[in-house]
Amino acid sequence: YLSFKVDAYISYAHCFKGQCLLDEDKCGEAIRSLREAKQRCESAQKLGEEYARTKGPGATAKPWLHPFFLRLHPKVETMRTKVEHENGFIYFQKVPDDVPELDGSK
Repeated sequence: YLSFKVDAYISYAHCFKGQCLLDEDKCGEAIRSLREAKQRCESAQKLGEEYARTKGPGATAKPWLHPFFLRLHPKVETMRTKVEHENGFIYFQKVPDDVPELDGSK
């Protein structure tokens, strides 16, 4: 369950990091961040489904069907499509191989 939550929250973080990078005109990095968000979202969904198949007191929980998580995938997809479209028409920036680092709290 904790792995599910980690992937879901990191996916949200990369989604918003992608938006911030786009606002800074770093479209290539934004695309990479949003691709990571999509990958983490898919991983979280698999982990949530796996969690529901385990035996124990939390077996009735379906975390991947919670509204918080259900809003994540469409948000990531919409933003990723928008950023890739803008990069193809305006920025023409290369997408880096490395995932942009998330800012830590100070």
